[in-house]
Amino acid sequence: MSADDFDSTQHLHLGYYEDHFDLEATAYKLQGDDKGVVFWENKQQRFPSI
Repeated sequence: MSADDFDSTQHLHLGYYEDHFDLEATAYKLQGDDKGVVFWENKQQRFPSI
């Protein structure tokens, strides 16, 4: 999967900040499909970016 697989005009920021959690994610829509992919941000250890 590469950056070209995603629709650069559509993404969504997601977050959950309750119960002592601080979770953040970004969802990207796939090109030509009604599906998306969610990338969670881990504050303790960064995941590799695309």
